[in-house]
Amino acid sequence: MEDPVAVTQPRVPLPGGRPAAGRPGGLPLRRCGHLPGDGGGPVGAGSQYAYTAEDSTGAWLDGARHYTLTLPRGIPAKNFWAVNVYDPQTRSLLRTDDPYPSVNSLSGAVRPEDDGDTVVHFGPTAPEGREGNWVRTVPGKGWFVMLRLYGPLESW
Repeated sequence: MEDPVAVTQPRVPLPGGRPAAGRPGGLPLRRCGHLPGDGGGPVGAGSQYAYTAEDSTGAWLDGARHYTLTLPRGIPAKNFWAVNVYDPQTRSLLRTDDPYPSVNSLSGAVRPEDDGDTVVHFGPTAPEGREGNWVRTVPGKGWFVMLRLYGPLESW
């Protein structure tokens, strides 16, 4: 398996001022949506999303390649967080063998690294020993990723 490429880093740092992923100066995850609770509502209510369709070098995400997204410990979500993969043509979840191409903090399968960071892997095959942190992609298909925070906290 090739060395994975970092997906990106967020415009707004997560807790501790650390970027979610990518190299310094990488392209930002972009905030793209919310539900009630955003914009002056109570902290810990509603949901907020960030997405990207590019890797840390500015290239479009390619279903044949391997990527990682590193979420630092202390992900600012009161209820839970999820990372989902979507088809850019339909804007629906990417069609794979898994009907829900995603990982989330409620699954019980996602495991943090020893330092507390959570590394999410994307690609057509799972990295050995990291299957619970992996989201399948489809060779020959582009995709975009969305980080979804349910009950976003003040640090977001």
